[in-house]
Amino acid sequence: MRFSTDVDVLKREPEMFGDLTLSSQQLVTGSDGVLTGSMFTSASAAFTDSGVAAGHVLRLDAGCCEIVSVDGPTQLTVSVVRANEDAPVIPPPGGNGLAYSISTFDPQAEFVADLIMRYFHIAANETVLNADDLRGASVYGVLAAVFTAKALPDDAAEVYLQKAALYRRLFEQARAAARVLVDTDGGGEANEKRQGGSVRLQRV
Repeated sequence: MRFSTDVDVLKREPEMFGDLTLSSQQLVTGSDGVLTGSMFTSASAAFTDSGVAAGHVLRLDAGCCEIVSVDGPTQLTVSVVRANEDAPVIPPPGGNGLAYSISTFDPQAEFVADLIMRYFHIAANETVLNADDLRGASVYGVLAAVFTAKALPDDAAEVYLQKAALYRRLFEQARAAARVLVDTDGGGEANEKRQGGSVRLQRV
């Protein structure tokens, strides 16, 4: 489970998909990309087998695009980063022979989601109905985790540690301010409202 996507992270910290990517979390890279309208293709790619999904980020030399959908092993629909996923697709500038890479922070998002679920005492058989309200907290948590990881071997460790501390504080504040609507019985409606801070529980 994840409460945010790589695109959400990109919107907050645009440089995250440059030098701050984690080599162990690179999904695919190539130099034969073709971008026509909103369609991106790479004959050498295996996007589906590599785990590429909507919400991931395609990095090109000209900048980053959001991946709207994976349409086949070698084809994606991409867009200039939009205000939200319901907005119309915006085709990026086209090109041929494009160098590209797709990395992800999904493992960090899953780790942060687990922290949030534990904080609000959400059991495996329960469902959060307002997951979008936790998006901001998730992004802050992901950024805190990535900057902490990057600080360990890097010459810029002090800067990264400062950013990690900032985002850790923002994560804790956002989590404490959140209100979670929980379906406890699988009926599709909220039975409980759990408020951050002291995690107060109210029956709905």
